[in-house]
Amino acid sequence: MMTPSSQGVMSCPCCHHTIGGTATTCPNCHAEKHFGPVSREIILSSLIGFLLAPSVAFLLIPLSFWFVLIAAGGLFLGFAFAQYRFNTDRWICSKQSPHIKETD
Repeated sequence: MMTPSSQGVMSCPCCHHTIGGTATTCPNCHAEKHFGPVSREIILSSLIGFLLAPSVAFLLIPLSFWFVLIAAGGLFLGFAFAQYRFNTDRWICSKQSPHIKETD
């Protein structure tokens, strides 16, 4: 008797339920497969760059017009950091799933 090939089957990283290899959502826990950063990661990284770059510059140079350019550069660097940091396929677990325990 032949057994079916398991090449197209994988386990969900969040709930360990068996799903198809090309699935983009888990039918059991509703985890979603994402490529690249989600909006909250882009916003957080950009905000940190926007605040951190002028703060460091304030320690090195006196307050001037350059702070606007430095803040814009920090915003861009934060955005670029998010794009390069989260540039792979990854599963984002749903917080609404009954199978995932929330920690307080």
